[in-house]
Amino acid sequence: MIKLISTLAERTGSGNITWSITTPVNGPRGTAECFGVSLPHGSVDVWSEDNDGLHPFGFRLYGPDGEIVETITTTRILEDERPPIEEYIEDLYEIVNRQVRNVDDLLDSLISDLE
Repeated sequence: MIKLISTLAERTGSGNITWSITTPVNGPRGTAECFGVSLPHGSVDVWSEDNDGLHPFGFRLYGPDGEIVETITTTRILEDERPPIEEYIEDLYEIVNRQVRNVDDLLDSLISDLE
C-alpha cells in the first residue's frame, strides 16, 4: 500500500495524475470534502476527516467495479509514534489538495503581481 500511495504522490506532484473533488465522505466527524482519481483498474479517494486539512486523514481504495477494497484512517498520535503509512497518506493529501486548488499557479500569479 505504501508503494501505491508514494507513487500517487510522486506522479501527482509531477503533474502526471490529475485529481478532482468527488462525493463528500460522511464520517464520524461530519461531511468531509474528498479528492479522487480514477485509474484503469480502480480508483482512490483521500480526505481530511475534519475537513480542515489536518489529521486525521482518510484514504480509500476501490476495485474496478467501484467496490471498497480498503479504507485507512490516520490517527492523531504524535508524529514520531505514527505508523509510516500515515505519513505517506498525509503527504499525498497535501500534494493533492494543492493540485486541486491550483495553489502553485495562484502563488506564481501573486508573485508576478508584485514584480
